[in-house]
Order: sequence, then structure tokens, then C-alpha cells
Amino acid sequence: MALNAAPQPVGRPCRYRTYETLLKRVKATDTKRPLYVDGIGLCPGKRGVTAWVKFGLPHGATYQGKVYGAGKSIEIKLGRLESWSWSQMETRRDELRGRAERNEPLEEVGLVSFDSFATAWLDRAKVRSRSWRTSKFAIDHSLIPYFGPKPISGIAVGDVNRWQAEQLKRANARSKTATLSPAYVRRQFNTLRAIMSDAVRNGLIEKNPCSTAESLGPMPARRHYLTNEQATALVAHANVLDGWLGDYVEWLLHSGMRPSEPLRLRWDQVLENPDGRAFVLLENTKNGRARPVTCSKTMKAILDRQHARKKENDDRVFPIVPVTLRRRVVSLRKNSGFEALRLHDLRRTNITHLVHAGVDLRSLQGRVGHSDLSMFEKHYAIPLGDAEAADRADEVFS
Repeated sequence: MALNAAPQPVGRPCRYRTYETLLKRVKATDTKRPLYVDGIGLCPGKRGVTAWVKFGLPHGATYQGKVYGAGKSIEIKLGRLESWSWSQMETRRDELRGRAERNEPLEEVGLVSFDSFATAWLDRAKVRSRSWRTSKFAIDHSLIPYFGPKPISGIAVGDVNRWQAEQLKRANARSKTATLSPAYVRRQFNTLRAIMSDAVRNGLIEKNPCSTAESLGPMPARRHYLTNEQATALVAHANVLDGWLGDYVEWLLHSGMRPSEPLRLRWDQVLENPDGRAFVLLENTKNGRARPVTCSKTMKAILDRQHARKKENDDRVFPIVPVTLRRRVVSLRKNSGFEALRLHDLRRTNITHLVHAGVDLRSLQGRVGHSDLSMFEKHYAIPLGDAEAADRADEVFS
């Protein structure tokens, strides 16, 4: 042995060397699933590595409202890796594994955290909710950041009121940028109320704290719409950015559809009347009732162009990825000068102009999918009756 050689390590190998090796493997891969060693799992993500445990269920179990059959396995997310030591993860794995083998509940009633329950609720809601993306955004960007790991049973009316006040303050401060509106705060609140109602049904809490929270009060209805000249300019700017974007914007202007409805439209929903006039049959609508929308000549031309753009194995009329659409709309706002524009304003534009053009309200109600006529006065431009009253005032008082 050389005199200046470095001393060699003595003693047994590192106890957690297998986990350290697993961590190196995880960091070197782009897997979207946890990798496990002896029931300890690691999964890479945008915000770092998350810790998991996995074990068998010899008797079956119920966890966060989901039922697992006997003989199945379960994966449970612990959280960010930096919040756990290897020994703590082993202790948690052994604790949960022991409960499963003794056929004991895996979670204590009343100690379920809000973030874990809200995430499980969102998974269950995906198959039945038409507003799933809205709920997911509210949960990821507002509810979990505020309530986080707080136990469901520990959320009181005061907590809900303070959260509401904070969200409304953000809405008022950012309303000019069209990123958060008071109406959206109400939708966030509705998501929170639905989650807490589900917690009541699962026996985690006795009463929904949202039921006695402070009222958000009436939200002012947005009545912004475009003139014909503005609408024409907007379509032109959209066509410069992308041909499909111009067609999508013009489709909204001519159809009066909600912005999400064309994105769900499939080619088998494009039909023809006996007279050869094309129409689309919307099936998954906000009020749950299918409705036909007759195509204008412009809409028929858009269908022809979209058919030429049809992608293989994609049956959507507008095969647009939502994140791509959002980015293009941001660019459209900047380039066109309509900084406060929302896509729903195109629906308002369609309805407002058709009302003033004399289209029968009952016919228009069926075309745009409103449940009753009161929606026209609440959400759109000045009613025709008010304009007539202004003209009569000139006659009476002049």
C-alpha cells in the first residue's frame, strides 16, 4: 500500500444505499410513474422529486373515497422528497402496511388533508363534470395553495371567508388584465363547496362550512361586445397569426357557441337537413340538452377548410390543443389591440347583433342554448325596449 494512498472506508455499506441508487435512476429518467424499491417509490416532476409508498391489500381497503379489492395494491403519495427522510418513509410504509394486514382503516376519519381529498375528488369528477378543467384550475391554483395539507375537519367558516376575501381582492386588482374576474371567484367557491359537500357524504365532516359562509353578493354581468368593424379586424388579425385561429374566431362570431363547444365538436356531428343545409348537433352542452346549430355560408366554408386540415386518427372538427389556443389568444390580444378581449365576448357579439337585427328571441334562445329568455337581458347589450323608450322620450319631451 502506498504511503500517501487515501484511507479506505470501513464498516458495513450505507443502509440506504438502495434508495440513493433509486434516486439517481429517477433523476436520470423522464418517467411519469414512480419507481419503487421495497415499497418506497420516487417520481420526478416539474417541482422536484415526490415520495411514494406502495403495498398490498390482503383484505381490500377504502382510501380517499376509492374502494380497492382484496389482493390489490395501492400507491400513496407522501409529498415532496425533501420533506421526508428515508427512515421516515420506511416508518410510514410499515405503518400503512401493518394497517392493511390487520384490516384496519388506512386513514383516520377527520385527519384527511384537504389537498389529498381535493385531488381524489377531482379524479372522480373527471368522468361526469363538464367543467372539469375549470375545477382543476381552481384546485391547483387557488384552493390547494391556500388550504394545502390542512385537515378537512379543520376548515371552518372563518377560513372560507378569509379565502374569499383574498380571492376577491386579487380579482379587483387584476380585473383590467382579464386574468381573474369576480365571476370566476364565484366558480372557485362553487368548486370548494362541491368538495366539502363530498366530504360530508363521506363522513369526514358533519357540516359544509361553505353553506354558512359570507355571500359573495351579485356579480356585475359583463356586457362587452364588438362592433362589425371591430369583429372584421379581429378575424383579420387572427388569420395573420394562424389560418385555423381565424376560422375558430369567425366560427364563434357566426355560431354564437360557447368557446369550448367547437373544441368538442366531432365530424360525425356535422349533418345535413333534407334540403341539403348543413348543421352541427351539439351533444355535451352546458344545460345537458343536445341542440342543433344551422350553419351559415361562412360556417360551411370553415367546415370545408377544416376538413382539408383534418389530422389522421383525430375526429375533431377543430383539432386544437387547449394550451396552444390559449397562447394564440394571448398573441391575438396583443397584436389586435383588444387587450381586454375574452373569447366569450364573441358569443355576446353574435347574440347582441342578432337581437338588434330582429331575430326572434325564442329562436335565438334555442340556437345559443340558453335555458330562459332572462339570460338575454342579464348578459347582453341594452334591450330593444329600452332603445324604443329613448326614442319615445324624444317625441314626448321635445
